[in-house]
Amino acid sequence: MSIETKNNDKETVGMILSLLSNGYDDYLASRTLLNHNLILQGAILANTAIEKYFKSILIFAGNQIKYTHSIMKMLPQIKNFDVKLYNKLNIDFMVKVDSCYVLRYIDSAPQNFKITLQKKQILSELDFTISTINEKINISSIDGRKHMSKYSTDRDLKIHALVNNNYLFQNTTKEIFLTGTDYLHEIMIDSNKNFIEFKYQTDFNSEI
Repeated sequence: MSIETKNNDKETVGMILSLLSNGYDDYLASRTLLNHNLILQGAILANTAIEKYFKSILIFAGNQIKYTHSIMKMLPQIKNFDVKLYNKLNIDFMVKVDSCYVLRYIDSAPQNFKITLQKKQILSELDFTISTINEKINISSIDGRKHMSKYSTDRDLKIHALVNNNYLFQNTTKEIFLTGTDYLHEIMIDSNKNFIEFKYQTDFNSEI
């Protein structure tokens, strides 16, 4: 995905760049919430961040963007445009954060809804997803000058909001990152639409 800021397509390019910028800001906000153990709120913003990155890709691909916040509904189009990117994505993670979006408003959640959110799991998969998408994006002006993305700039500067608790910058593997103490948030909506939640911490061994 190589974006050129051509004058004859300024509106489209502007929309793509705005989505990428806003998506990155949502990503950092999600990381901040997760790192402060606000796991549900972080998961909802993780969905929003990925949604904006996906929409920027689909606009670039020439797809018509329908009004939706569901990243799962966008995945078939992502696959059609770039199957290599699609194959790198963790679909189980996409399903999980996609399902969290309905919990922005508890009264809109369906009956018998249940989900378990693990802080480190969401962090690691979100970091991997955004890093993978950014590797696909090349922004340059019509004269060939390349522009550093906010992600690349913050990565080089080791900005705390990006690198804090990010296994990609810790010289470790995802499997090792997921071991040790972690925080979980379980959410249930029963058949009477009662909201039930549990927040706790536990230890995961190296065999996970």
